[in-house]
Amino acid sequence: MALIWASAYEFFAQGNSFGNSTQEIQKTLRAKYNEAGIKIMVSAFGSTEFPTSAGMDPHVCAQKLGKFVKENNLDGADIDWEDNEAMVRGDGEAWLINFTKTLRAELPEHIISFAP
Repeated sequence: MALIWASAYEFFAQGNSFGNSTQEIQKTLRAKYNEAGIKIMVSAFGSTEFPTSAGMDPHVCAQKLGKFVKENNLDGADIDWEDNEAMVRGDGEAWLINFTKTLRAELPEHIISFAP
């Protein structure tokens, strides 16, 4: 869904009432959802992506996610971090703390939620 949102114009017919570019469509849809009390967020990681065990730099990873959120007119990000192997090894906590601090710096006004 995040990739569809990032390419919204490709999925709307020409002459639609939401806008003539991905940015316009995102802004229009976000405003409509926000008016109804609904926030639009992207979910990161989940049960198939293990950033700590994969050796991803937490700062670079957070910067990329922050950029995606800002460039795609989202209200925030939900971090579904399930890297259990990293927790068992004992390096998961530090990675998640560094990631979170960098992500908050990237998104000071956005929602960040967690499901670790």
